Amino acid sequence: MEFIQKVSKDQISNPLNQILQAMNESAPNPEKPIVPPKAVATIPKVVWGSIGNKTKQNFNIFPQPETAGGIEAILLKDNSQLIDFMKLLKKEFNYQVLFLINAVEYKEATQLIYQLQKLEPEYGMLCIKVNLGKENQSIETLSSVWESANWYERELWDMHGIKFNGHPNLVRILNPDSWEGFPLRKDYIPPIDALNGPITAVKENIKPLSKSERADIEIIEEIAITV
Repeated sequence: MEFIQKVSKDQISNPLNQILQAMNESAPNPEKPIVPPKAVATIPKVVWGSIGNKTKQNFNIFPQPETAGGIEAILLKDNSQLIDFMKLLKKEFNYQVLFLINAVEYKEATQLIYQLQKLEPEYGMLCIKVNLGKENQSIETLSSVWESANWYERELWDMHGIKFNGHPNLVRILNPDSWEGFPLRKDYIPPIDALNGPITAVKENIKPLSKSERADIEIIEEIAITV
């Protein structure tokens, strides 16, 4: 009690004053332009030089434009070479991690995108792309190369209907086994129940694309699935 009596009101509020002062000093000044922070050192773009030059004689591969995140990409045009090419990348080029498998449905094809990662922090990801025809939505499983492929491939089967030949347990992973259809396909029609109304009601509220917008989409799809 004696100590509290000796501490002045100003001394008690002093920490709060210091905090408020620091906040005011750090607040942006509208009269001074905001200078963006310096960019982090970019990942060296050496993947195609090291991989392509050594393997393009034996594999039907082509360099692709970098992704929006600056990830280098390679298109494998012969799907029968997938397992051998992936084993080579893992063993000879140290891509030890299968980080993710994505699928993008285009007008002429569905593209699988395998994202590989080295364990060394100075190296970034590498995307390997393969195209699946509309009539043949199947490809060999990579579960024997990376165990993580097991769950990624099950999800792609569940949501896109892509069949992975040789998969040890290709069953649904997100939806019930009794679910009909593949929810991420463009031709998917959801069930009509308490949560989902008729699909026609949804389509009536969608604004149709203009000619220029459709043309832009066709150009993007053509670039994505071709060399």
